Amino acid sequence: MHYSNANNYSITLLLFCFSGKSLRIKGPNLVELCEKFIIHLTKVLLAVLEHHPFSYVDMIQPSLQFSVFYVFTPTGRSLLFERFTIQCFNLIKGILLCAEYKPAKVVEGKLKC
Repeated sequence: MHYSNANNYSITLLLFCFSGKSLRIKGPNLVELCEKFIIHLTKVLLAVLEHHPFSYVDMIQPSLQFSVFYVFTPTGRSLLFERFTIQCFNLIKGILLCAEYKPAKVVEGKLKC
């Protein structure tokens, strides 16, 4: 299992646990702890994207699928909390705006750097 898949699986598992009533019954501290851990995992993805964009190439598709599922589908939206939504949008934005993923410009048959 790739690291990105393991990280996405961990976040997915935590979100499903987070949505369960049993977690909320055990106390607000446990909910806060899970939220912090989920945010921490998404920040790890963002840090890898920012500092090692070429190493992140294999993680682009799973990250986008993961973010789109939680932000844009009814099933995913039922599990969201505000800070996680922001992190998902930051992940999508980071991938779309990453300069290393943009094609080089070609001017009159010559490569422009």
